[in-house]
Parts: sequence; structure tokens; C-alpha cells
Amino acid sequence: MAYVYSFAANGPLASGLPPSETVPPFRSSSVALEVVVGGRTADDTRAHLARLIHSPLGVCVTRTYESGNSAVVHLDMAPDDFGFMLDTLFALVPEATVRALRPHADREGD
Repeated sequence: MAYVYSFAANGPLASGLPPSETVPPFRSSSVALEVVVGGRTADDTRAHLARLIHSPLGVCVTRTYESGNSAVVHLDMAPDDFGFMLDTLFALVPEATVRALRPHADREGD
């Protein structure tokens, strides 16, 4: 197995500099996608929601709530994953509607 970083004795960490000066900070930019999943009845909506949560998109779900016969789902994802996210979403729940796509606020300063 090859490692991404080398910690050789003459490498940057051996120079005596604090890690913050040798390793650039990693900032993960993400976007928040708000989707409405609906059904004819509340049971249909819950079935669509369960299908979505138990799919590969389930790891991106950050919040859900019901509103009448529909459910609002908030997904957090990388901008590069947007195409995969939409393809998978509409393959799983063709009735889904995208309500909003926003840059995600930093966790520290929400």
C-alpha cells in the first residue's frame, strides 16, 4: 500500500515548522440541495423517503421533515457530485422536485 504523504527524515515535517505552516488547510466546499418528495398519500411519501434514505444518497441526507403529503429532504454534497446526485435521485423517485441549490454555509458560522 502506498501512502499519499511521505514522512522522510528530511521532509517538511522534519524542518521544525509547525504543521499549520507545512500542510495547507483542507476546506471542503459543499452545496445544500433541498428536494421535495411527494406521493398521493402520506404512506406513499414515506415509502419514497425510505427508498431515498436506503440508497447511496442516504449518506448525504442531513435533514427531513414532512409537510402535508410531501417530505422535504436536505442533502449535503460536493459540487462535483451534482450530476450523480440528480441522476440517482430521479431514478429512485421520479416524482421528486428540486426546490433549491445553495452554497453550504461553514459549520462554524452558521
